[in-house]
Amino acid sequence: MIPLFFCGWFWYTYGFGVHDYVFFLFMSMFAGAALYQLAQNAKHLTTSVLPENKEAREYELKIEEMNAKLKQYKQIHPTTVITPEIIDSIRNDVFFR
Repeated sequence: MIPLFFCGWFWYTYGFGVHDYVFFLFMSMFAGAALYQLAQNAKHLTTSVLPENKEAREYELKIEEMNAKLKQYKQIHPTTVITPEIIDSIRNDVFFR
């Protein structure tokens, strides 16, 4: 914060000038802060979003497998009404085996 206060004081006292060294100091600080923020965002994306995509894909595959087993159960037992207990047993078989 001290360099920002210095820039503000300098511009208040001596006036704003694009060719002053304080302007380049300010732009360097701004660019450094922006690049640091971009690096933090990239780090966040690589550490949290990519593993979530892998976990989401695994979950989708298990849902597809559960739907296939449910369809197979309906073909084997066409007259049986599908109850929540049957769905729970198929889901537990797929997700917790």
